[in-house]
Amino acid sequence: MATAIVLVFGALGLLSSPAATSRVAAASDGPPLIEPASAVHRYLPAVYRAPAPISTAPTSAPTSCPSLAAEAYAALALPDRPLHVAGEGDPDLDVAVRRWEPAPLAVAPGGGGLVDYPGPTDGRAPQLAGLAPAYITPGNVSFRGLYRVRDWDWVANQRGGPIAAWPVTLATIAVPAGGELQVPDSGYRIGEGFAVLVIYAATSRLTLKYTRDDDVVRGYTLHVTGACVEPRLLALYQRLDAAGRAQLPALKAGDAFGTASAAEVGIAIRDTGSFMDPRSRKDWWRGF
Repeated sequence: MATAIVLVFGALGLLSSPAATSRVAAASDGPPLIEPASAVHRYLPAVYRAPAPISTAPTSAPTSCPSLAAEAYAALALPDRPLHVAGEGDPDLDVAVRRWEPAPLAVAPGGGGLVDYPGPTDGRAPQLAGLAPAYITPGNVSFRGLYRVRDWDWVANQRGGPIAAWPVTLATIAVPAGGELQVPDSGYRIGEGFAVLVIYAATSRLTLKYTRDDDVVRGYTLHVTGACVEPRLLALYQRLDAAGRAQLPALKAGDAFGTASAAEVGIAIRDTGSFMDPRSRKDWWRGF
């Protein structure tokens, strides 16, 4: 089988700390992991081999998920050729392939609350309270677990160590089991009123992309774990994935994509491929 070689140019991350080395060419691994990046940003080409699919370790996926009858799901055609042959086993699309580990409390300032980082921000960045607006309100944001996603060695096609650009890159937040999960809004749209593409979905997790691309190179990417993905949405994704990914499911801001499978939901957010700290108030929690 031929090996694809892709040339990618990195872009700036949002937060003021150095951008993490998790892009298409150097993605980090594991549910929310944060690693501080260097204060100097350089735009250098990176060549990587498109990896063969990696099997993920079994996760505690729900056996069945409720149907959200009020929701109707649609698809959008991609403007360019899909980057991925299939989503399963891809460490950039499925954060569970990378895995994550608890963040040492000594390197996680702010603990279970929001963190005030200095520096500029994007006024149109996704606002994570929209994930479960019925349960996440100002003064009621508490992270139950703090983790660091693992990096990915694209040459050896295997997991690396925890991303260190930020102290936390994946965090779990309290949402009651069965609580509805929705698409967090941003100031961006990808066409026809849609806010995101579903670039990966499994029974217990999915990945939302805030641009009309089958990659994590540009714009924002949100990984959600601990979910119970709506069966019709999952079936639509699986059908389009099997058909070659020329189209992918598209959702509008506020669309429900599933429910919480237990008492907490994991969130990892990326900017131009780099895993960021999901606790950053100025970026993802304005007004909280």
